[in-house]
Amino acid sequence: GEGLLQLREKCSEVFVAGLSMGGALTLLLCARHGDKIRAAASLSAAAVFKDWRIGLAGPLSHFIKFFPASDSCDLTDVAANETMKSYDRIPLRCVSELKLLTGDVQKELPAVVTPLLIMHGLKDKTLWPGNADYICSRVSSADKEVVYLKSSGHGITVDVEKDFVADRGFAHFAKYSMVMR
Repeated sequence: GEGLLQLREKCSEVFVAGLSMGGALTLLLCARHGDKIRAAASLSAAAVFKDWRIGLAGPLSHFIKFFPASDSCDLTDVAANETMKSYDRIPLRCVSELKLLTGDVQKELPAVVTPLLIMHGLKDKTLWPGNADYICSRVSSADKEVVYLKSSGHGITVDVEKDFVADRGFAHFAKYSMVMR
């Protein structure tokens, strides 16, 4: 919230967008400081995990520090797939912390009243695409919209529909801007 307050001192309008864990943080920021945000976009956001094994990350992290990252990539864009570099291993403690973060998101979604654009790739293998409908059904925003991207994986900002994501996000923000009109 401190960064948001600093932005508000310098900017007449603040818009927030986040991808994946950043999408979860966007939702929390809107829940806690929505009166300072004109509009927000939640992109491939983490709110719910369908895989029950995620719940084991916390207890297992005391014994197993890392697990190997998957070699598979869900991006349709071959060029983006080749330029994306991921970690060779994933710390279990980080997975456990993300699970705790999503618990906070679930509890605080009803407090979100900020105009919200929710986008998610249907080919996402990292986070269940149903997160988009889950989020939409629980936020209290009067203006909320879910957009599914049929050809994109988790990284919708770099995949084949990235231009649509950018254009649709800009249009959403412009709708609520006094400056961009």
